Amino acid sequence: MQRGTTLIWNVYTNPTGGAGYDYTFINYRWNRALDYPAASKGYPGWQYGIYDYVNSPGQRFALFSKSNDPFHYEIACDLGGLGNFMDAWATHSGNGNPVGGEQWTGHDRQSWMLDFV
Repeated sequence: MQRGTTLIWNVYTNPTGGAGYDYTFINYRWNRALDYPAASKGYPGWQYGIYDYVNSPGQRFALFSKSNDPFHYEIACDLGGLGNFMDAWATHSGNGNPVGGEQWTGHDRQSWMLDFV
């Protein structure tokens, strides 16, 4: 699999998140955080953005490993909690596919590969 620098995220432990939302994703290339918009008030249906790191609830995440697979995770955002999981939205994985927040479904579009090196 080819990975350009725009697809590489550093995952940092952020124990100040509380309630298990202990991870922050910082983009390798831009040094900015993955962020779920505050304007969403935590409701699903909004797209993620990339913003300066400010340790907001939209920048804190909980990781849930999928059973029998140490590399695939479901990711919930502190802003919206267990009602707001990272989802690829579309039925294909082509370039430009949006990523946003959705209710948990267990669908493969909510499974993310994390390779902790």
